[in-house]
Amino acid sequence: MKTKERQTQTHPLSPRRHIRGAVLLAPFGLAIALTTAVPSLAQTPAKATAPKRITRAPQNIGGKPVVIPRRELPPEKAFDFQHRPSVIPDVPARFQPPAAHGARPETSLKGLDLKPEASVPMPKGAAAFQLPKGALPQLGAETVLQLKENTDQLKSVESYTPDELRLFEAYVLLEDQKKPLPALGNFATLMTNKKSALQDSARWGYAHAALALGLRVQYEVTLLEFLSRGAAGSSSAWVQRASESLVRNSDMEKSVWVQHLSDAQFNAIQVEKPTDSYLMLRVYRQIALKQVKDALETLRMIPPNSNLFGLRAYFEALLEYRQGRLQAAKDTLSAALAAHPEAFRENEIKAKSQMLMGRLSFQSRDFNKAFEAYRSVPKNNPVWPEAMMEQALSQILYEDFEGAAGNMFSLHTDFFKKSYSPDSYLIRTVGYLNLCQYADALQVVQDLQRKYKPILDGLERYQKSTPADYDVIRQFAKNPAVSEVRGLARPFLFAWTQDPDFQRHQVRINQFEDELAAFRDLSLQVVKQERETSKRIGEASDAVSAAIAAKATPEKIAKLKEQLDNIKTESRMLQLARKSLAQIRPEITSKLEGLKDERKSLALAALTQKRRDLHGALKNVVDQSEVLLYEIYNGAGDHLRFQAAGGEIEARRTAALAPKKDEAVNWKFKGEIWEDELGHFRSSLSNVCAKETASK
Repeated sequence: MKTKERQTQTHPLSPRRHIRGAVLLAPFGLAIALTTAVPSLAQTPAKATAPKRITRAPQNIGGKPVVIPRRELPPEKAFDFQHRPSVIPDVPARFQPPAAHGARPETSLKGLDLKPEASVPMPKGAAAFQLPKGALPQLGAETVLQLKENTDQLKSVESYTPDELRLFEAYVLLEDQKKPLPALGNFATLMTNKKSALQDSARWGYAHAALALGLRVQYEVTLLEFLSRGAAGSSSAWVQRASESLVRNSDMEKSVWVQHLSDAQFNAIQVEKPTDSYLMLRVYRQIALKQVKDALETLRMIPPNSNLFGLRAYFEALLEYRQGRLQAAKDTLSAALAAHPEAFRENEIKAKSQMLMGRLSFQSRDFNKAFEAYRSVPKNNPVWPEAMMEQALSQILYEDFEGAAGNMFSLHTDFFKKSYSPDSYLIRTVGYLNLCQYADALQVVQDLQRKYKPILDGLERYQKSTPADYDVIRQFAKNPAVSEVRGLARPFLFAWTQDPDFQRHQVRINQFEDELAAFRDLSLQVVKQERETSKRIGEASDAVSAAIAAKATPEKIAKLKEQLDNIKTESRMLQLARKSLAQIRPEITSKLEGLKDERKSLALAALTQKRRDLHGALKNVVDQSEVLLYEIYNGAGDHLRFQAAGGEIEARRTAALAPKKDEAVNWKFKGEIWEDELGHFRSSLSNVCAKETASK
């Protein structure tokens, strides 16, 4: 340490004391200036030269010395500290203690525990000049900062274990080189070693390597193990990291992890910035648990500028309706549709929202708004026929019988001959009955019984046999053009597969099967990459040999050798990955098969319930058709008797719940229809009921 820098340091226990000089006045007017150099932390006292003459201090009567006051002197010159970057050598330096100054002892510095040294005797000779007692305060000892050799600084650096090196190399492949496949296999080996202290780090790496390869289910299932072990006392840091990663990477269409949480784990999830997809997954879980108020609070966390705002508005209105607040639900959805139409452009959310809007308006008897909402359902959505039937019901309650009958007629043309809509025949028949068009009503009922009675008979026979619902649907999916499967007609089979619960479970089953196939394909991909890597090793070796033969610069040769070493490392990691994947394949396959079987049982339960619902509804429709036959014959007889008695029949148009003029379509059926005409039809038949009958 330089003297200039040491002058700025002060012993923490003994304050620095500086005496710049003193002036002694001789009794005969002779002024003699004496400068006394006192040892301090700032500088080392130089050896004083003995003066030729020593002048003693004057004394008063009695031999007492004269007290000479201290002069005010200018402050000591300040030294600026100049910072220089520290240079740390590879090997700690061995510091030598400075040479001793006289009999002054050394002070060793150990940590920050500085202790003051004993007083230092003054040098001999002329420097031994003694000032009068009381003239100056007693000076403390000088403290010398000294660094001694410390054995703690010479600790040996331990080498990495093979597992630590493998983990480090796997993370390099995953994060730096963006090669998740070889990283996945190496993480797998460490993850399955239950005795390894690196198991959690390897599990974390395996999960994210799987996500990078598109294996989302494995990613989520692997991180769920942190949450499961968290309840058993696992590290809370890993639990929090796993939760944040799952929330951040949630996909509303593909994620399954929220459904597999226990109630305690679900309620314990706490993250600072939840994604919109996670919030919607949370809403699904809360609805399943019938936590309506909690689901509403979660929905309101999704901002209006989110691409999921349309779905948020749909569920918000649906949950408000479930709480019995019909008008509030209608207002919520209506305001969202008006303020953010861009959030409802996607086909599925548009169909759901307009269907809900139509039903809410129908229940509040706002038939005009219900009519417009049902007509806004996309025609290429599977719920469109159902929307048309509900639209026709709105028209019947509004007494627009021509419109109801005309729109139901469009569902009975050859364009929809393979569709399943038995209710549409009842609605059309009711429309004709209210127009007193009994002949047309009779024809519709006969068409209903001719088409749907055989389907009902097939269902009755299937129910008496041993039902195998999932096998029937799987056989139908392999050949959708088949006319029937085990006595069940194709129109019924198609309607059977449109159940939302079944479709949701079947999507997950397909996802698990796709991931199983992708995981089995990983070994083949590793083999292909090994072959490519072997070829690259040969090319890199040739490049090194060529550079050495050409006497290239050492820098170029070193760079080529480094590239060769990197390729060899990658080749070694691929070999380990291939072996690891072979070892872990049975466990992963078992997990995915277990998830698939679980979903199959849920899908089967949904299919069975849907079949029973369709069976009961069809039986009810056929029974109602018999009642309608009685109404038709009875009404027709009354109508004929009225005419026979001389009653006059005047054809007239009734109330119309029709689209706007610029959206209306004039139609004369000639054996074909156009898609843009669907939902706009009106029957050309007029009301021919007697006025007395119509007024009742």
